[in-house]
Amino acid sequence: MASDGRVRLRALVLGLNEGGRDALPPSLVGRETSLRTLRDALARAGIGLRQSVLVRGASGMGKSALMVGFRQLELSRDAAICWQPTTRLSVLDPYGVARTLVGWYLKQPLTVEAIHELQAALELDQLTPERQHLLEEALGVHEVQEITQLAQSGEAVELVVMLLHRLIERQATTHTLVLMVDDLQWLDEPSFKVLAGLQARLPINTAFMLVASHHGREQLPVKLHWDQQISLGNLDTQQSSRLLSQLSRRYRIHLSPRLRNQIIERCDGVPLYMQEICRRLDMNRREGRSVQFDELPKGLLGLLASRIDQLEGDREIAHVAAVLGKRFRLDFLLECSGWEKGRLNQALEHMRVLEIVEPVDKESGEHEYQFSHQLLQEAAYLSCPRDVRVKLHQQVVTLIEERFPVWISRHPGDFATHLRRSGHYARGARYFELAAREALKVSANRTALRMADFGLASLRHVEHEIEREVSLLTVRGQAAFSLEGHGSPTAHESFVRARELLRESGSDRLEDPEDLEQIFLVKWGFGWAAASAMPMRMLLHWRRRSRISLHALKILVIVVWPIMPAPTVSTGRVASSRLTTIWMKSTPQCANDDRVAAVLRSSASFGRLLSGLGALPAG
Repeated sequence: MASDGRVRLRALVLGLNEGGRDALPPSLVGRETSLRTLRDALARAGIGLRQSVLVRGASGMGKSALMVGFRQLELSRDAAICWQPTTRLSVLDPYGVARTLVGWYLKQPLTVEAIHELQAALELDQLTPERQHLLEEALGVHEVQEITQLAQSGEAVELVVMLLHRLIERQATTHTLVLMVDDLQWLDEPSFKVLAGLQARLPINTAFMLVASHHGREQLPVKLHWDQQISLGNLDTQQSSRLLSQLSRRYRIHLSPRLRNQIIERCDGVPLYMQEICRRLDMNRREGRSVQFDELPKGLLGLLASRIDQLEGDREIAHVAAVLGKRFRLDFLLECSGWEKGRLNQALEHMRVLEIVEPVDKESGEHEYQFSHQLLQEAAYLSCPRDVRVKLHQQVVTLIEERFPVWISRHPGDFATHLRRSGHYARGARYFELAAREALKVSANRTALRMADFGLASLRHVEHEIEREVSLLTVRGQAAFSLEGHGSPTAHESFVRARELLRESGSDRLEDPEDLEQIFLVKWGFGWAAASAMPMRMLLHWRRRSRISLHALKILVIVVWPIMPAPTVSTGRVASSRLTTIWMKSTPQCANDDRVAAVLRSSASFGRLLSGLGALPAG
């Protein structure tokens, strides 16, 4: 019992279907601060301080989820919540807010008798027949002949505001009234006027709270006053990981570390995209289909394509920009589109207003744009016909080679993508390998792994490219080692496949000096993958006895182990001579290690090495 006489319930509410797929998530990941702001505003409204809160954010940021979570949290508390979701068709329903609020208050469909009883209960003055009929038309209980005239009638707005004013004051005497409007941009214009009238007439000490969500891309037809505005942005990497863990538990799906990283990278912190992708993965699993993560889910593709369709005549520019990539230069777009610069700038401004693209600030003076989200770029790309995409990629390749050759060395991965999608698979694989090796130099291992995968996918369309495939598999294995550690299954698979290709082609003979480095790298990777399963205690014990560096120990183990046909002493001497050749030719920077050289040249030391590894009996 509160001091004002109200009974405030604080009972334990037991949930239903808490573990099912339809159960709400237990928390709004990354939106805890926003939820706390809404609850603080409700607390202020509860003590008699009228509040108006606007939730803003781009599509997919979780505005509706935040409002639904707030509503579910407060339903069991001492607050009366009127929920009004809106769609694109809501604009055709005049005075939608008034009709929803009155119907919610009466808990029955609106009729002439119900409105008369409500007016009597609220002790409103009796209206003239004409004004009463106008009010009933606005509330939708009579057929309207001229909807436009009713929507523009200032007298009808005044009558509706007067009725809602008295209704809110009556409700606020017992419970705090919360009016929640989802997607405010789809409200009809008379409803905006009604909300503005209520904000102007309701006293400041009314226990009333207005909560609305808006995408923020365009101005509202009527200016409303907001006490607080909540802006929702992209989730960071840690929050995205938490949300993904929550979704995987909800849909009962297992996500490998690599697939988790792919989802987090592609969704870029947008909660709706993550939920839609997890839902699609769950559907594929339950229906027995393979997981095709590279394809956008149909529901998500339709949602994103609808924003592209709003461009109407400017969709062609969105298609060309999507072919250029997530980030594109204005001069490239101008050359590939063939449009005049003035018309192109208008189309880009239209795309910017719809939050499809955004300008990129660069000190060099080059004008660049980027899609506001990677999945928007993919949706625009997929909405372009396939034959048109191929021609555009060919045009981009020709443009870069003839006019911007320096761009190739700066962005080999992007150039390789254009080559692959224009049908030049062999050349695309070569530039994908270049991009992967450049990424390895700067320890961008995830990028290197992705570039190597793209290169291997390109080689599936061509034949007689064994050397290129082995090289890409080697890069893939090195990147996987750095990412997943020496027990990486991806690295082991890559080096095993590379060794099989070398054996099938007959290129694994050490006598060929040209292929020596490549053979060494393949055997290095496969040998270390096998050696990682050996007892590390034995390896470290042998290292302490021989007093050589840990780096030298690794080189010895990973090269010797895969090239030994059988664990014999004579084989050890042959392997020792071969190892010396490989050591001197492939790793000249390490050949100055006197202790390693001594071990290599000494069959006795070499035998101790094999004994320590378990390849030969001790002694």
